[in-house]
Amino acid sequence: MYRYILLLLVFRLNLSVTELVINVSRGEPDSSVFRQSLSGNTSADTVTIQYVTPSGTGVTQLTDYKTGITVTVVTVPGEEELGQPRYQVLCFLAPTASDIIPPEAMTKLRQKHPGAVRIAEEGRGRVVVDNSVTLIVSKAHLLSHHIPTLCKEARDTTFAPEHLFKQYQEGTLGQGKGVPARRDNKDMAYFTRSQTTQYTGLTRCASLEVGGRTPCLCVVENCVYWYPCSLKYCRNTNGDPGEHRCGIRTCSKCTEMRFTAKNKNLCSWDEL
Repeated sequence: MYRYILLLLVFRLNLSVTELVINVSRGEPDSSVFRQSLSGNTSADTVTIQYVTPSGTGVTQLTDYKTGITVTVVTVPGEEELGQPRYQVLCFLAPTASDIIPPEAMTKLRQKHPGAVRIAEEGRGRVVVDNSVTLIVSKAHLLSHHIPTLCKEARDTTFAPEHLFKQYQEGTLGQGKGVPARRDNKDMAYFTRSQTTQYTGLTRCASLEVGGRTPCLCVVENCVYWYPCSLKYCRNTNGDPGEHRCGIRTCSKCTEMRFTAKNKNLCSWDEL
């Protein structure tokens, strides 16, 4: 199953761009080491991070700088003996954070020691995101044209926080960013198949008994243990005034993504 999830990630995106493949770890004594790829595409203006956890969960995180939206796709292997599908694809949209270097800088990353295990210089903690809205994937191309491709296997499991749509209406993200007048008829109801009122008051899936068939609040993690969060600049030493780019600063960050699962069986990994 691990190999199958890895193949899904490879075919989900065209990685004919500059790609850096590294070994990463959380840095704790009992931490597992796994491979992670980072790629920058200057023509599409995107940065992509991909990895498969030791448990077999695959993650693709694409940051679309043109629209200011980050798409995170999580592929969770199922337990077929429990009646679960072979795998489940979950898709999450979020406004892009400002703590990742741009594609042009990402394409220039190189490593001198390919076998080394990378540990971030700075830990940026954990972010909790309430993805209270379920999207209609076929309409989400107005947010980013990458969504229909990345989330094509998540037609009923593509989610976003409510505040993303407010930012879209204001013109601060999405296709045609900066032109809010073109969006007067594209409010949250246009993009969504469920209302946020259905999200409020859900019981955590981990608290329900096995076999429960009611919707519940599920949690999945995206922990990027090594990514370039800023550029370093050094003073010129050749007599010229000013500074030059001389390296990167690396960070780690976990995002706890909460969403509505149809039932506990589709969120069997959740624990309190």
